Formats: sequence, C-alpha cells, structure tokens
Amino acid sequence: MRCPTVAPRRRASCVTSVSATACRTSRTSTRHASWPISNSWSPTRPSRRWPSASSPRSWRSPPTSRVTSCAVHRGAPVSGASVSLSSMTLPSRPRWHPNQPLPRRPLPWRRMRLPVTTAQLPTTTARLPLMTASLSCEEPDMAHVALLIQDISACGGVEKVMHGLARDLSVSHRVTLVSVREGEPYWGRLEGVEYRTLGLPATGTRQNFRHWVTHLRRLMLEERIEVMISGYFAFHLAAQLAARGTGGVDGEGRPRPRTRIIAQEHSAYHHDRRAKRIVKQLAYRHLDVLQVLNEVDAECWRRRGLAPTVIPNYLDDQRADEARSGCEHQVDVVMVGRLAPIKRLDLAIRAFANSGYRRGRLVVVGDGPERERLLALCHELGLRVFQGANDSTVPAGTQVLFTGALRDVSHELRRARLLLLTSERECLPMNVIEAKREGLPCLSRPVRSGPLALIEHGRDGMLSAEPDGSGDAAIIAELAHELARLEFDDELLLRLSNGAWQSFDRYSAHAVLPQYQRLISRLAPPTPGDAATTEQAHQDSSADTRPDTHSRRVQRQPLEEKAHG
Repeated sequence: MRCPTVAPRRRASCVTSVSATACRTSRTSTRHASWPISNSWSPTRPSRRWPSASSPRSWRSPPTSRVTSCAVHRGAPVSGASVSLSSMTLPSRPRWHPNQPLPRRPLPWRRMRLPVTTAQLPTTTARLPLMTASLSCEEPDMAHVALLIQDISACGGVEKVMHGLARDLSVSHRVTLVSVREGEPYWGRLEGVEYRTLGLPATGTRQNFRHWVTHLRRLMLEERIEVMISGYFAFHLAAQLAARGTGGVDGEGRPRPRTRIIAQEHSAYHHDRRAKRIVKQLAYRHLDVLQVLNEVDAECWRRRGLAPTVIPNYLDDQRADEARSGCEHQVDVVMVGRLAPIKRLDLAIRAFANSGYRRGRLVVVGDGPERERLLALCHELGLRVFQGANDSTVPAGTQVLFTGALRDVSHELRRARLLLLTSERECLPMNVIEAKREGLPCLSRPVRSGPLALIEHGRDGMLSAEPDGSGDAAIIAELAHELARLEFDDELLLRLSNGAWQSFDRYSAHAVLPQYQRLISRLAPPTPGDAATTEQAHQDSSADTRPDTHSRRVQRQPLEEKAHG
C-alpha cells in the first residue's frame, strides 16, 4: 500500500522509508490531530491510530507535515520518496501475566504536587493532649516512631496490636500514636506516648486520600518522624506518598530526617481479590519495608518478586505460671471477636446446637452489627440466650451467653474449655494467641494463612476436616462432630492445652520485640555525631537535671516549648 496522491492545491509530504525503531516528526498544523505518526510514538508505545490494510478509509498525509529525520540516519533531512506500509514492522506491547514479577518502574507520583514547607499546609490537624511525663532523651539510639491507625476508639485487632507496640517501644524510643479519626483511646492512654488525631474521615475516597497525604506530610515535617508504621492498606499508600521528599534541611538550617515507612500487612494474600493483589504488588515495590505476619503470606509475596519481613503479632509475657493440670472444671466453649459477617458466628451457633453440647454453654465475647441477627438465630434454633456478664447472675440452663465487648478477655479464656474459630479469613488472629497464652486449645476451620500458621493439628489445637469448596452444611457437620468429640475427652484436651501453652513462646514480647528494635535501628541508624552529642548531654546533665531533648539523633525543639508556643 502506498500513500495516495493529494490534491494539487495541497503540498505533498516528503516521506522516506521508515523502520519501527524511532521516528521524529514536526507539525505546523493542528487541524489534523489524527495524523498517525506523532511525536510521542516510540517502540514501547505503539500508535493506536496507525492505518491498517483492512481500514476502509483512505490514508492521507496532512498538508503541512514534513519528516525531518528517519531511523537510519537520525537527524539527517530526507525528501521525495514514498513509504511502503506493508514492509513496516510495528512493535507490540509485551504481554505480562499476574504471576510473573514486574520490573521496577517509578510510579507517576511526581505529577502530584505536595507542599514542601509547613507554611503552605493547612492547620486543621487536631491534637490530643501530650503525654510527655516519662519521655527520656538520654539514649543515643532513640528514634521518633509513629504508629498510624484508622480509629483510636475502635476495639479491633489492629488497634490492639498497635497499642501494645506503642507501649513497648516507648521504653526506648519516642512514640506517637496517630489516628485518622477522632476519639478517645479505647485501650486507655499510655504514659510516655504522644497522641495525634487527624480528624478526617477514614473512607477511601479520592478527596479523603488527598487529605490523608497532606496531613500526614505536615505531621512528618513538624514532628520530625523517622519511622512510621502503618496498619491498613490505604494508609500504606498515603504514608508512602507523604514521605516522598522528606529529609534534607529545614528553613532554620537544621537537618530533617527522611521518614521511612513500615507497612504491616494484616490481610492474608489469598483472601484479597485478584485486582487488589495486582495493585498491592505494584505499590509495595516502592515501600521501605513490607511486614507480613506469617511465612505463608511471605512465601506468596516472594514469588511475586518482593522481599517481605516476617514479624508476627505478639502479646506481653503475663501468662499463667504453668500449664493446666486438668480440664474437668472448664466446661464452656468461648468465641472472641467482632460480631461481623466475616467471622461467620452463625456457623458456630448452628454447630453448637447440632453437636448436642450439654456440658457447658457457648460464650460469645464481642459486639458488632450482627448481634441482633445472631440473637434471632438462637431463638430460631430453640437455644436459651442471655445477655450480660458471665457471673452468678446468669440464669440456670442458659445455652448461649453474649457478654459484649471486653477489654480483658483473659478471665473468660481461663475458665473456658475450648476456643472456637469459624472466620472465613484470618491473617494472624489475636484471639488464638491470647488463648495460647492461657493454655487454651483452639478448634478452627482450616482457613489458609492464619489458623494454618498458628495451629498444629493434634498438638496445640484442632482443625476441622473441611473439604475444599464445601457448603455451610458440611462445615457445620464437621464442627459439630469435633465439638461432640472434645466434650468429654479430658485427656486429649489436657494434651492440647499443654502444647498450646508451650507454643506461646514464639509470640511473646521477649521473642518478637527485639525484631522490631533491629528493624527500626536499620531504618533510622544513629549518625556519627551521636557519640559527641551524648557526651555533651551527660556533661550538661550535671548542671541541669531536666532531660536534654537535643541529645536525639535529629535536633528538635523541647516539647515543653512547643506546647506553650
């Protein structure tokens, strides 16, 4: 096919033979916007408007376009020849499969204009009262660590994990607990921990996301945050964008730290949709640290070309002095968690009713939107229900007890015989770790990631024989069978209890907390001037007993002056 001739009143273009490597054109007319050869055409970006042999319309050259260079001799002017489209080899876009690792490419974040100075940022960030009574700055490796959560007044597992982490890290670091939503801390205020709230909605809209980025960047620059640990996927991206460009020197000439982001992935890899997994795979390649909670998810991310760090959830070491010596006094089956559809408590209630369990009652600890529906289900199955505390006020013959949300569930776990877990998906459930601390075995569905990583069948817990793709009827039948089996088998329960008590060591504070300390030290290492600064601070401490805030790694103003300022 050759270019057709144009009308005599128009000047034909000077075209030469062009290969598919590169071609640069210049146009002086804007009327023909659909001209197939454009300035942005490249081997990696094929033109979508290139004419084909099957195109019914004739292909004409614009009146004033002229080829100034070709691929053979780049930059050399040519003239007078026609081009044969049949001999052209157009590049094709490389195909990519989601299971293949992607090459590292910079994301288009440079187009987003973010403020660099704090003077350009809004001043609507609300602040909770500071807790600076026990802040000590005498440690040379003391870094400023911020923990980002969604709602400080919520009683979820992520908030509980962040609360415990803030309590333990505040001993050796300066810790700030940042909440997107306003509210009073559900787990109480910690001494030595600062609290900040952004006062923004936590729904993931485009406008809210821009507000998250702006307010987080302002917080990073003002408070000189060195490490930020995020607990939710949307906040991973917002914190990652907000941290771009931090560092350097501020307006007063003081060094400003670069904020490093640790993304805690609290959702299992296999439980996300395929589209969300692809988005995570693209975004997580630019994180400083991707933290996963178990080896099952870590192996999935490694196959996608990432290098995650495995640090599980943990609890303090305040557990029983020894394992249980008997199980004859523990009769109740307990469930701990939010009353949400994802927890599938309806399966637990139906399995408890079908098992004929009469040795104790089913104790449901937690609250949520499914409470009324679960109460109606109990009445439908003919189960006697009571709502209130698990004490002497519970009527005799109660089969299902709803206690509501409790901040300390250790007392309910000590008096229970078995923990029941029927969630559709879990990453690393805290209720199973709390049960291990009290020596309580768990009966769970074989959910991939969480229960399979925590429970060893027959040693520290039981997993129901649930076939893949089975319906609710088969799941209920398997759970009812296991409940009936464990109702009177005290020997098996005692062996499982001892195994659960011993396996808690892997999830205790003395085993997991040093991993966080090493990770923070790697992301925010001490500078060479720390030794001299620390020595000067010790010399000044003999004349002034107040804590020297300038002995930190990065120079900061004292918190007392900022509070009064």
